Amino acid sequence: MTRKAQHSSAALAQKIDAITKALAAAQTYHAQGQLKLAEDFYLKALALDSNNADVLHMLGLVAFQSGRGPEG
Repeated sequence: MTRKAQHSSAALAQKIDAITKALAAAQTYHAQGQLKLAEDFYLKALALDSNNADVLHMLGLVAFQSGRGPEG
């Protein structure tokens, strides 16, 4: 493996680790009903992976639970 490939692989591993940690924190806060903190951590995860369907879903759920759902 080349140095560039090793660096890229290490960077990807760090990114995945950061996403995993942000999601774990978000889910913990969400389960405790601390919706603003949960949203903050979901947004951190989303900033790292803007197409993450799980994060997008959970942000929608937080919005709904916070009374910010679609208006009928």
